[in-house]
Amino acid sequence: MTSADRAGVQWPPHEPRIRPWRQASRGGTREDRVLREITVSMPPLIGDREVPVEATLAAALEPVMRAIADLDSTHGADLAAVGKLLLRTESVASSRIEAIDAGIDDYARALHGIRANTSATSMVAATGALESMIGSIRPGGRIELSQLLAAHRVLMRGDAHESGYAGRIRDVQNWIGGSDHSPRGAL
Repeated sequence: MTSADRAGVQWPPHEPRIRPWRQASRGGTREDRVLREITVSMPPLIGDREVPVEATLAAALEPVMRAIADLDSTHGADLAAVGKLLLRTESVASSRIEAIDAGIDDYARALHGIRANTSATSMVAATGALESMIGSIRPGGRIELSQLLAAHRVLMRGDAHESGYAGRIRDVQNWIGGSDHSPRGAL
């Protein structure tokens, strides 16, 4: 079964797969402790797929792309501060997905190396990881595994629970939402 977007392109669906599960350390409710399998959603591999763009859309995008290039070439240096603001905004929003949230004052303190709560320092680590990732990629270049791992190292090195995985591929299941002790109820 496949799904189609508005352009009629066929995209393969995510596939549910059942995987065994066992807690690494005992904790949580009885339901967490007796959980023995989970259903995961495996995304399709789409990196080599062509995405057709309708001629009318391509024509409409052309002057927009030209205007962006003109703006960048004439005012790029002046817009650098906006880029930093957008990067920080994205880092904060990404942190909130994982229920990591700090007030603007704490985030500002952490940005300047002043003692702040763990959420603020984690949000600053996300900012640093994104800066590392963006700074390591050449215009038009590929994103390499080594660059992802370097950004991950920046993100996780200060996390007391996750620092052991900083900069390396995980060999254990992780999840967002649900219980803190098992993926039961995770999205």
